[in-house]
Amino acid sequence: MRIARDLHDVVAHHLALANLQATAVGRFVRNRPDEAERLLAELSSPAHSPSPR
Repeated sequence: MRIARDLHDVVAHHLALANLQATAVGRFVRNRPDEAERLLAELSSPAHSPSPR
């Protein structure tokens, strides 16, 4: 049960971070397109995928 709880915490953290970055992209896209592009690249990178600790 502990493994499931830890996995849930890791996945939830990554989803919350992705949601925050996606919101930032929406706000930056017009005034700061370079920053929006950087955030989109981070969101789509494999390193952003949840991984076991």
